[in-house]
Amino acid sequence: MPWLPALPAEPCPWLVGRRYYDAKLCLLHAEQLILRHMHFQVVGSHPHKFLLSFCAAMGASDRVAALGVALLNDCMVYTDLVARLTPEQVAGGALHLALEWAEEASGGRSLRWLREIGLDAASVEAVGHCLLDMVVEVRSREGQLEATNRGVEVD
Repeated sequence: MPWLPALPAEPCPWLVGRRYYDAKLCLLHAEQLILRHMHFQVVGSHPHKFLLSFCAAMGASDRVAALGVALLNDCMVYTDLVARLTPEQVAGGALHLALEWAEEASGGRSLRWLREIGLDAASVEAVGHCLLDMVVEVRSREGQLEATNRGVEVD
């Protein structure tokens, strides 16, 4: 392929130092050329941006924001919610659960506020329940792993 830069002729089983960075640059350049040739574009938003904007707009505490970010991080690893729902919905669910856990959702504050920005309260609550289920399942797996590591049988 004439548009790819030439690679070194000799094989190198271990790339270290300057050779590693040269090979890495070559690979990234080739990847960009291939993706551009295919007209490949990824346009997307992460729910983190929305979560932090929601927190700032409603004056949520740093504790709520940190808990919401942690929930979103786990959500991206352990669930498919970010592929099935809009980033706003996922962020709204994480914020709702974070507010509930931090006991800052007095009088339905999170649901009332999220309705004002156009999110459906029922869908936000549903996402919150999915996130809660995720946390329970992950904690259960961690408990089983710890018990296994200690040599304890877990049903």
